[in-house]
Amino acid sequence: NAERIFPYLGGQEVNTSPAQDFGRYVISFFDMPLEEAERWPDLISIVREKVKPERDKVNREAHRKYWWHYADKRPALYAAIAPLKRCLVTSGVSTHLMFVFQPTDRIFSNALYVFPLDRFSAFTVLQSRLHVAWAWLHSSTMKSDLRYAASDCFENFPFPEPDPRTELPGLEAAGEALYAARAAYMLE
Repeated sequence: NAERIFPYLGGQEVNTSPAQDFGRYVISFFDMPLEEAERWPDLISIVREKVKPERDKVNREAHRKYWWHYADKRPALYAAIAPLKRCLVTSGVSTHLMFVFQPTDRIFSNALYVFPLDRFSAFTVLQSRLHVAWAWLHSSTMKSDLRYAASDCFENFPFPEPDPRTELPGLEAAGEALYAARAAYMLE
């Protein structure tokens, strides 16, 4: 069963857990046919009992037809992060814009923005005061919280190099030091 049970991470964990650690799990058969998913009878039984009744009520035909599939699989996202050991994520709504690395072996909530970036250089730029100010300028808000939108804040941000995956040695070292110090401070 462990092959089909995955850690689940949402905005709440990123915003409130000092270690940005998950506390929930999900069953996912990705896009496998029902006959293959039934090789895990305990899990398909849980999904049939708890998920299928809800899926039978929804308007989206694909959700009704493929009730055992995780609802919004985002194959392009998971293909983009598959070659990486980690990726950067941030909550879509937060008082404080915070980017954190997460392993790519989990299911990410739709409350997160997930970036196929694994370098400290990208972290350094995205966590910089410049990007935070840019995000507050170009985003909407929900009450007093920032509503980060990649289309408004990331895609049009002037990175030091056109490709945000570029490793820049000075930024790499600074980002690694900042990330370690911030993590230690938060855990303390």
